[in-house]
Amino acid sequence: MDEKWDITPKSSGRWSKLYASINPEGEIRICRRSHELLGSPEFVLLLYNPREKTIGIHAAGPDTANAFRNGRRGRHGGREIRAHQLLQRHRIELPYAIRFVMPDLDEERILNLDLRKTIPTKVSDRKSDMPF
Repeated sequence: MDEKWDITPKSSGRWSKLYASINPEGEIRICRRSHELLGSPEFVLLLYNPREKTIGIHAAGPDTANAFRNGRRGRHGGREIRAHQLLQRHRIELPYAIRFVMPDLDEERILNLDLRKTIPTKVSDRKSDMPF
């Protein structure tokens, strides 16, 4: 094959990667893979690091204080966490829905969602850049 061609590598699929988004109403949506890596919990703790501008999601039990239930979202195992209180408590204002570009799971099994590393979701109005 001629060297002028760049071969596109086949990926393992869009949903095999970690995915998380949040909208202005505080609904955090994660894909099935993200939920499974958290241990498939029914409840989670919502954490926030103001210095790093990062939201953390950590598995919790039903009896854990301040645990949020995460409900099913869609047909493919996605989850939704209603985190409006987190936005209010930390004065986080979102003009539109955003997707976290590089969510990662740390050694403590906390899903890290960096507000400084986001892009608008497909349904967002995409009018301006995020202030983070």
